[in-house]
Amino acid sequence: MEIKEFMEVIREELEKKTGLEVRSQEVRKNNNVILHGINIMDKDSNISPVIYMEPYHEAYENGVKLAEITERIYEVYQREKLDDTFDMGWFRDWEQVKGQVAYKLINYLDNVELLETIPHEKFLDLVKVYYVSVNSEKLGKGTILIHNSHLDVWGISAEQLRLVADENTPKLLPVEIGSMYEVMKSLLGYEMEEDFKEYPMYIATNSHKTFGAAVLCYTGAIKEFAEQLESDLFVLPSSTHEVIIVLPKEDGSADALKEMVCEVNSTMLRSEEILSDSVYFYSRDTDTLSIA
Repeated sequence: MEIKEFMEVIREELEKKTGLEVRSQEVRKNNNVILHGINIMDKDSNISPVIYMEPYHEAYENGVKLAEITERIYEVYQREKLDDTFDMGWFRDWEQVKGQVAYKLINYLDNVELLETIPHEKFLDLVKVYYVSVNSEKLGKGTILIHNSHLDVWGISAEQLRLVADENTPKLLPVEIGSMYEVMKSLLGYEMEEDFKEYPMYIATNSHKTFGAAVLCYTGAIKEFAEQLESDLFVLPSSTHEVIIVLPKEDGSADALKEMVCEVNSTMLRSEEILSDSVYFYSRDTDTLSIA
């Protein structure tokens, strides 16, 4: 059974079980990843969690019965639903929203369809897109991607949005750059191999460790680090959340680094977390970041 058909069967079963309206939807994520979700619409609440079908479809393909899957999904709904309404009126007021506007980096070519609907600014083979941070006692922490339609509601231009995001992002999410050796030592709790020290690597991200690759766009951030190390830099886009910085070496090349990036992207990351297969080079002489 294909996932769309599976989602429709589950939707009907949940409507029978709950007596509530159950809606199905396709959700476009980063890098054109399409997920399939359902919402159980409670009469006492104006917001419902999206429950994605992919893991349940996999369970079904592995032999789990539909009745058991339906029960599992209902338990998730019971655990995560809100018992009252949530006021989104603040989101229509630019004065209330603008303090939480920031930007992140995503891949340009892998998001062409999405970019037709959202404000954005090209950056190398990447693109800056904008979001609003949400921190609610009811909903928890999250983000809302800003679409062109939101600009109409707020009565602002894409340029106004860009200026606010450019000012906010480094303040809300300050850059953090640390030694890979120290980070791994802290995580693992013991000393790494000596080779790890001889070939230093650094992780650049932001204070929240989310969408941290955007620090590449912070004015002066990479330049300051290059001056500190007194070296040009290679920058590896390890994910949307961070980049890895390495120093050029006589026995190294951009091609070898690109092979490493491609391997990590294809074997270790979720599709929506991939930033790029490119490797970037920062030149101290010209103060520029380019594709190597």
